Amino acid sequence: MLKVKLTKRDIELLYDLYSSVFLSFEQIRRKHFYNCATSTVYNRLSKLIRAKLLDSINVNLRANYLLEKDIGAIYFVTQMGLTKLKEYWHRGIFRDSPAPINLANLFHDLLLTDTINKLKEEFNSEVLNTKVLDMGQINFEQVPDAILFDDKNNTKWAIELELTAKSNMRYREIISNYGTSNLYSKVLYIVKDESIYKKIGGIISGYGKQFQMGDDTGKFKFLNLNDLLKSPTKEVLHEL
Repeated sequence: MLKVKLTKRDIELLYDLYSSVFLSFEQIRRKHFYNCATSTVYNRLSKLIRAKLLDSINVNLRANYLLEKDIGAIYFVTQMGLTKLKEYWHRGIFRDSPAPINLANLFHDLLLTDTINKLKEEFNSEVLNTKVLDMGQINFEQVPDAILFDDKNNTKWAIELELTAKSNMRYREIISNYGTSNLYSKVLYIVKDESIYKKIGGIISGYGKQFQMGDDTGKFKFLNLNDLLKSPTKEVLHEL
């Protein structure tokens, strides 16, 4: 096992891997090695892997209109890496072991990480992936994909990333859970396309297929995923 002296960037990377569950090479390069040569990134990741602080899995996910580049592998913090991280990072670590990775939700979870990072920029607020929270200790009837902590108003927002439509019955259950809960001041649905927005909005409003985008949906708000990720900061949230 290789011994590595951790840099400030290494520690920040380990925390990012912990809090995001996993990251693609491009996500790591963009956030932690901006303007560095690709070889520099690979070399550092290889050293951290040999030190058993992080690991990788080959996934070979193809690019599409939401995913800019092919994903050859994903990277994640190991148990040893999390233990080492706790020596340096004394806040915001809620788990004793890394969160499990569900490869069936790979595409969703990669985009969730990009969504969370964008929301942090937009709101200048803490946004946490619920996979790294100990939700079992709290009585949540509905667990969102992420939680935004709006410190300015001392409220929380539930964040749901919706890439595929669920059944009407399932949406009614989710909407009821959120509607009767006082844990969240708003529920922000970030949707892949207009059809998902209209389906959820129709159930919330009771208008069904007569629902029009822009109709009142109470505490439930909607954003298009592509608009959020591609737009300049602050341009998509003015109505929220």
